[in-house]
Amino acid sequence: MLATVLVAGGLAVSVVNAQAQGGNTFATATPITPGQLETGNDADNTPIPAFQGPTLAYPSWWALTVVKGDVVTVSWWAQSPDAGLAIWQAGVVDPGSPTGVHAVQGEGNGYVDASTGIANKIKFKTTKTGVMPFDIENENDYQTPTPPGPYSFTVDIEVPPPATPLCAPSGGGLGKRLLSSLKCTAEQTKLEVQCGIGIASLIFLPLRSLKLIEAAKTIAVIDQLPGKVQPVARLLYDIAHARFSRNAPAGFRNGAEAVKTIENVHKAYQLIELLPDLAHAVSKADFSEIALDLDEIAGLRSCVEGVANAVSR
Repeated sequence: MLATVLVAGGLAVSVVNAQAQGGNTFATATPITPGQLETGNDADNTPIPAFQGPTLAYPSWWALTVVKGDVVTVSWWAQSPDAGLAIWQAGVVDPGSPTGVHAVQGEGNGYVDASTGIANKIKFKTTKTGVMPFDIENENDYQTPTPPGPYSFTVDIEVPPPATPLCAPSGGGLGKRLLSSLKCTAEQTKLEVQCGIGIASLIFLPLRSLKLIEAAKTIAVIDQLPGKVQPVARLLYDIAHARFSRNAPAGFRNGAEAVKTIENVHKAYQLIELLPDLAHAVSKADFSEIALDLDEIAGLRSCVEGVANAVSR
């Protein structure tokens, strides 16, 4: 038998009308199939002493398997106005404890009264992974008790989309991973935190040394400089002597212009943000070498590796 129900998002779908019956105890609870119309009748269950009064209760137990973060919508109806629905958090071992069937407020919903012919709807987000106990029962503990009777309900689960990683994983060399990370907008704030250091002193060379490097024919010129400045000298040498594209962006049309652009930045993250333009200006081989040079400058290493590792596989 098919029945049309309204599920999350207002979409009307046809679901199977199941003929199952809730279990007499939580241990024998009937599994709930999401999207399926579940039906039962309290009168078919074994009565137990009611927790609130001298009369009998007719519990009908069901069990819903959920994953933390699921958004659950329960639409239910019961013929008896004395019927109630209680829902517990996943992982509850004994929902029928002496604390009272409806004393445990599961997921902030707990006991909900039904009205004859009126469907009730509950929506909540799960906080744990596991099995959630459901209990629909008729407690005849009022002045004018009503007999147990039929009920029905559907459960719809909206599974949240998988969390989007901060950045798409990327392999390859240091230069490739740096560029991949810079394409990820989620890394921008992190970049400014990790690379907020000033770099004026880190990439500075005296004008005489800089002119020597720019005019040099081979990288052997670096050996003539003090050891503490050799890493930045190697970086500036590789930039100055790289092969530049005819379509290089402004600021990177040739070696001297690129060195001047690099030396004018004040923060490490500003230097890192220039790398896409530099990569567009020079050959892949030259850019890979420049990226390695950056990693050799002690004050920049944590910044460079932090950005690159954001996309490491």
